[in-house]
Amino acid sequence: MATILLVDDDAVLNEVLGGALASEGHTVHLASTAAEALVAMESVGPDLILLDLTLPDTDGLTLLLRRRHADADLSIPLIVLSGRARQVDRVLSLKFGADDFVAKPFDYDELLARIEAVLRRAGAARAPACASNDDIRSGALVISTRRASVEFAGQPLALTPTEFHLLVALVRRSGQILSRQRLAAILWGYADSGTTHMINVHVARLRAKLRAVAQPVPLETVHRQGFIWRDTDCSGFKRPEATDGA
Repeated sequence: MATILLVDDDAVLNEVLGGALASEGHTVHLASTAAEALVAMESVGPDLILLDLTLPDTDGLTLLLRRRHADADLSIPLIVLSGRARQVDRVLSLKFGADDFVAKPFDYDELLARIEAVLRRAGAARAPACASNDDIRSGALVISTRRASVEFAGQPLALTPTEFHLLVALVRRSGQILSRQRLAAILWGYADSGTTHMINVHVARLRAKLRAVAQPVPLETVHRQGFIWRDTDCSGFKRPEATDGA
């Protein structure tokens, strides 16, 4: 059972959803403003954050950016719950660090399934150091499944749980073209138009983080088919040259 921080200024939703999650055995903490959420993130130590984008003091997207730039623990998964179902809100939420996006009104059983899937991924990423899984190596990439850590060309990468599991799924199937539907099924247990679109966003974020420390990046897009990880010899990698002011 998890400790969940629910950030929403809708008192009725907080009561209903908070009560429903509590009945599942979760411990639920409520915050109705961004200011309260920032305090709770530090004091509560949640296993999962559910965040509305429309808050009375700060837009939820701004809160996502603050969390990201404040060196917060990005291993804590976050799901956006929002009545703002525009594509731009969905894309920006994922780009700014959300692991999933659920539009309001939502089906409770679907939300619960997504919560459970995100918590499973986060739990696997936090596997204890005594775990027996071997490290995964591919060219300049080293993934420690024991520590849930990643190095690329000798540089550590800070990945969200979703990005970590996406990378593991791709590297373990190196040389195979994985469709968006298959990757969504691996990550979330199901695939629909929403989840397959989110794969695009998570892949773009993962690729950008890899490219920031070394080039070329062996994560390729195959037109109309999906994505493929190609093993590459370490000697083929070079770190990006520093730009002025870097």
